[in-house]
Amino acid sequence: MAHSTVRTAFRTQLAAVLPAGWTYVETVNSTNHTDAGTKWITMEFLGGVERVVSIGGSGNNRHIEDGVVLIELRALIGAGHADLESACDTIRAGFRQFRSSHVKVYGVDPPLTLEDPPHYRAQIAVPYEFSNFG
Repeated sequence: MAHSTVRTAFRTQLAAVLPAGWTYVETVNSTNHTDAGTKWITMEFLGGVERVVSIGGSGNNRHIEDGVVLIELRALIGAGHADLESACDTIRAGFRQFRSSHVKVYGVDPPLTLEDPPHYRAQIAVPYEFSNFG
């Protein structure tokens, strides 16, 4: 799982760019895994790998975490395919070149779309880099 600073930064940014009519559903450390309506979004904080990029005294090293956050959008089949595509564009634009609290996003992958009855689903992978000192 991604560092807590990464999770906070992504939740804050998604709230800022959340398309009208869409609901964010928190699923981390939650039993809330149900539909929030006809159009909803959730995030999976997959994390990645951490490497040390400086060597110093204890507590004075810089660590870089490279990881991925998966943003998933769901719409009921027949209730908003065009809205799903538009929301994907909005979210990709909102995260492209995103910076916050030592979190950096350079590019955002194109969405992978699937039919997952009763939903039409899109997944957007957002690779990030997080600088952590300690």
